[in-house]
Amino acid sequence: MLLELAAGYQSLGAVQRSRFASSLGDSEGALRSYRRSLEFTERAEKILLAAPDHALRGVTTDLAAASYALAYFGFGDLSSIGGNDAEALVYYLKALPYADAAPRRFPVTIKRARMLLSAYKKPGDMLRNLHRLDEAEPSSCVQPR
Repeated sequence: MLLELAAGYQSLGAVQRSRFASSLGDSEGALRSYRRSLEFTERAEKILLAAPDHALRGVTTDLAAASYALAYFGFGDLSSIGGNDAEALVYYLKALPYADAAPRRFPVTIKRARMLLSAYKKPGDMLRNLHRLDEAEPSSCVQPR
């Protein structure tokens, strides 16, 4: 349930401030929503890590990883929209290991493929914007599994 609440706050943040769609234009509200999303994800992760059922714990911690990735994407998008590409890069790089870990246990779906694509594309975009192209290739290479 905590991960569902986190997802709800991620959706709310997207409605409050979105780069590509109509939004309420409320960047501060979106920031609060993404923070709440992280709080719920952190609470869920603590509970999940203490779960006695190892199979359940593994699946649900993958869901928590996806939730972390999406929240950090939200923070990064807000920073980018606000013109702070350096800060956006930091958030996108935080999202990358979570997004990379999330689909490993599940079959790849369009949603998960998009998340993984975003995880590698967004840092590359920010590095390009920051004229740090020499760093873009290593951060955008997908490692073999």
